[in-house]
Amino acid sequence: MGKLIPLVALILIFVSFVAWATTEDKSLEAMEWYGKGIRARKAMNYDMAIKCFNKSIDIFSKIGPMLDKEFPENIIENILHSHSDAHTSLGMIYQERGMLRKAVSEYKKAVAIYPHSVSSHFNLGCCYDKLGKQKEAIYEYKSALDNSIYAGDSDYKFIYSQAHYNLGLIHKKSQPALSADHLYKAGLLFLEQGDIDSALEAYNSLKEIKEELARELYEELSPKLKKKKGEPAK
Repeated sequence: MGKLIPLVALILIFVSFVAWATTEDKSLEAMEWYGKGIRARKAMNYDMAIKCFNKSIDIFSKIGPMLDKEFPENIIENILHSHSDAHTSLGMIYQERGMLRKAVSEYKKAVAIYPHSVSSHFNLGCCYDKLGKQKEAIYEYKSALDNSIYAGDSDYKFIYSQAHYNLGLIHKKSQPALSADHLYKAGLLFLEQGDIDSALEAYNSLKEIKEELARELYEELSPKLKKKKGEPAK
């Protein structure tokens, strides 16, 4: 029996190596299809994009059961993140086409695979908002903001600002103090991105709820408005 232990160990190593190599190959194939989908979407060839994203999703779905605890954590996370992104990209096409329920289905799959996906939570919130499901929309907008620790601020500032703005509008009548806080944060984030028009919209909405906080936002906004109009800032 003692002589069999090294052989068993070698077999296990070989099996692990084969699993690793197969997973890596499949992952690369899935990413190739995902890349084709992105290019097709940019070219507005949406039918081809849908086909490519579905192909990518199908391959990623087959990789899932092959993952085990032996794989490095960062490799597993990258695969799950990419699988989630494929569902998110598919959902965005459906959302742009006004097929909100199909979009919701894809976004829900995306967050089930990778719960920290900021864009998936945000887009899901937007769909719920348009469908009149405010309770669900609030939860998803807040989830997008809560998961900001897992994403780079520079990449997602638009989402954070828009999530705050949307939450501000939702809470405007029922919870004015909370609404004001969200609108103020949205305005500041819009300004950081140089989006003066959106910051002005946030200010105008905030002014209807809490004038004192609106004045604070306007102090930040005013110099940029004057610069945009070509007036000297005081």
